[in-house]
Amino acid sequence: MDKKAVAEIKKLYKEATGVINNSDNKNYDRVSDEVKQAVAALKALAEQGYVEAQYTLGEYFSTGYCVELDKAKAAFWYEEAAKSGSVQAARALLDLYRFCRPEHISAEQTEALARQWHKKWFSMLEEKAEKGGAKEAEALMNLYIYDPPADLEEEQALALARKWYEAWIALLKDKAGKGSVRAKKKLAEVLYSGDGVPEELLSEFSDEEDDRSLEQSVKLYEQLAAQGDAEAYFSLGCAYDCFEASEEELKKSFACFMKAARMGYAQAYVCLGWAYFRGKGVEKDWVKAREMYQTGAAMGNPAAQLQLANCLKRGTGGEKAYPAAMELYLQLAARRNDDALYELGDMYLKGLGVEVDLQKAFDYFTKAAKHGNCAALNALNSKKFRDLKR
Repeated sequence: MDKKAVAEIKKLYKEATGVINNSDNKNYDRVSDEVKQAVAALKALAEQGYVEAQYTLGEYFSTGYCVELDKAKAAFWYEEAAKSGSVQAARALLDLYRFCRPEHISAEQTEALARQWHKKWFSMLEEKAEKGGAKEAEALMNLYIYDPPADLEEEQALALARKWYEAWIALLKDKAGKGSVRAKKKLAEVLYSGDGVPEELLSEFSDEEDDRSLEQSVKLYEQLAAQGDAEAYFSLGCAYDCFEASEEELKKSFACFMKAARMGYAQAYVCLGWAYFRGKGVEKDWVKAREMYQTGAAMGNPAAQLQLANCLKRGTGGEKAYPAAMELYLQLAARRNDDALYELGDMYLKGLGVEVDLQKAFDYFTKAAKHGNCAALNALNSKKFRDLKR
């Protein structure tokens, strides 16, 4: 099919789905004639072999979206798309057989089909990964940990997860070597923090492998930073500030955070504040720590807002300012920040800038505890709240 014909099909698909998605009523019994015509146009494209239309029809029929709910038709169109190479359709078909058994087949047939498509899904992912698909290699790494084929032993699955991790890394390195900034960033994140890698797999790596990965990530961040990437400067600052970092490394870390901050990276101000507060890579200065938090808070960074509120509450680096601290804590509490909820409880418990109010203190501690705040859990054990627990 020539480019002009492909472009025309894509145009028709976009027009049809646009009409359907923008319709006021998605209930099949009440859809407009215009929507019915759009569905018919979509079906015509699917019958011509257009994969996106086949997959979309599968979605519509599986949910009853502007069409009559029909799992058999959903299965048919998902399978057609999967036969044309759609990994997404294979996954959808697997989920259909696993969780939404079509009425026209028995439970035994459904179970057999689920096993069949689970295996087929893996096979399709492997085929694409072997052709250079990094996201498919990443998916396989995770699937061999979280959803492996039933006939595999745990050790076999872990070994295959490791195999696909290494394939994923190799593919990212290849893309990064060809100039892909996105691949370089992703590779650096994976090597530095294990971003996206299952914990079960990370625990298998030796200390030597971890050290080698850290060194590689630092080199990548240095390359990205040299290109003026603020996030890379920030990540490089984090990498230098590793466990048992030397004074020289801490100074490098501080310099990287400062460069990231000057480039407008708000989170860097939190790290600069912490560096000044603790004297890490720079002379200890609580006034400057507070200034860093202030700047980050003004940029809307929640972590900076929390640290600034703590400074205002405790008088760190300047005078105490309970009303300003309370205002920041309330803003953060509205976003369910458990530390802010705890601090509000503490202020009402101790009467800091407000009248002592045990009920409000108890309520804030309870909310913070529900979000896993250990300090709040301990506070609730106070005898002062004995009567409020009943």
